[in-house]
Amino acid sequence: IACFLSMSVAGRTATAALDVFQVLEMRSLIGLLWLSPLIYAARIGSVKCSSVLLEHGAEVNQTEATHGFTPLLGALYMEKFEVADLLLKHGADRTAKMKDGQTAATIVSGSCAIGGIKWLIANQFDLNVPRSDSGNTLLMNTASVNTPEVIRTLLEAGADPTQKNKSGKTALDLAKEAGRADNAAVLEEALAKTKQS
Repeated sequence: IACFLSMSVAGRTATAALDVFQVLEMRSLIGLLWLSPLIYAARIGSVKCSSVLLEHGAEVNQTEATHGFTPLLGALYMEKFEVADLLLKHGADRTAKMKDGQTAATIVSGSCAIGGIKWLIANQFDLNVPRSDSGNTLLMNTASVNTPEVIRTLLEAGADPTQKNKSGKTALDLAKEAGRADNAAVLEEALAKTKQS
């Protein structure tokens, strides 16, 4: 830590170095030493600390050994979109996957929050990249748990209702299985339009 702080002070104010120290100390106190400083800073949403670490050589696409989090995936998992913006500006790999096959899109779908989905759309992420384990896409994950408005937002942004997962099921199939007639109706309408075109 001391070595890193001396590096930080060289080009930054003492305040920035103190912020980094506090983040590293917090990581130690709560037993998250298995996370690198940048991945931890990204997960807690510290833009200032993430910026200092990146400016002093932290690898933007480093991977955490246990689950395969990158800083970007960690930020998205915790819905820290301001840090995610910073990481993209520094060249974060938007196609990275965790060990369980989760992508940026499927991580965001886990929270069911429209804010995360709109962030993905605004940053032009591929909404149809499936998880490598299940083959589920963002649309499939949201079909059984989210609202028709979210489903429509995804469809309007290019989510593919015809795509199938590794079990051969579409988002419509998953919505029906979950008893989500409201979402199923939206997806049936989208599929009908696809057949007409």
